[in-house]
Amino acid sequence: MLLAAAICSAPPTLVPELTQAAAAELDELRAACDAAVADLLRCRAPRLVVVAAGRSTRTFAADAPAGWHRLGVDIDVPPLGRVVSRGERLPLALTVGRWLLNRAAGRADSWCTLDVAGAPSWGQDLAASSVGTALLVLGEGSAAVGPHAPMPQDSRAPAFDAAVAAAIGSGDVAALVAIDPLVGAELGATGVAPWLALAAAVGARTVQAELSTYCAPYGVGYLVGSWRIQ
Repeated sequence: MLLAAAICSAPPTLVPELTQAAAAELDELRAACDAAVADLLRCRAPRLVVVAAGRSTRTFAADAPAGWHRLGVDIDVPPLGRVVSRGERLPLALTVGRWLLNRAAGRADSWCTLDVAGAPSWGQDLAASSVGTALLVLGEGSAAVGPHAPMPQDSRAPAFDAAVAAAIGSGDVAALVAIDPLVGAELGATGVAPWLALAAAVGARTVQAELSTYCAPYGVGYLVGSWRIQ
C-alpha cells in the first residue's frame, strides 16, 4: 500500500561534483528535491522504493553498486549502512536517486526501472501489497522546451509539462493516467512510466499534493512534488 511519494527530477546535472561551475544554476531544484526526499522520509514507511524509467521493468538489489563512472568521473555512490554487492550497477537515474537519499541519510529497500507497458501493473501490485510503502519517483518532463533544449524545439512541450505540473500539484491521478506515452516519448519525457506507476499505486484513494518546483533551465522540464496518500 502506498503511503507517500516524492516526485523528483533526477538529471546528473543536479550533482555538483559533475557540473562544477554550473552547479549553482540548479540550486533551487536541488533544494526542492532535498525537501521532497526529507518529507518522504518523515512518513517512516516500512519500505522505501525508488523508481525511474528504463527499457524494461526490473528490480535491482538494495546494495547494488552505483557511481558516475559511465560519465567519466571515478566516484562511487554506495548505499548508506550497507556493504556494496558485486551485482549489476544501478542505472544513471537511480544513481541520482541514491545520491539524493544519501544526502538525507536515507536508504531504499528496492530500486526499480519501469517501462511504459509494465508500469501500470507494477503500480497495481504495489497498491495491493500489505506493506506500507514510500515511493521516490524519478523522471523529467519534456526535453524540447525552447531553443536550447537537447531535442528539437517542439510547440507541444510547454503544454505537456504544464499538464503534468498541474496533475502533480493537485494530486490528479486521472490526469496522470491520461498522459499520452507516445507524445511523452516524442518529447523525450523520462517521467512517463514512473508517473503511470504512481497513478496506478494510488488508485481511487485521495491525495494531499504539493508541487514545489517546475523549471526548464536547460530546455528540459524539471518537476518536484510531494504526495501523501489518504
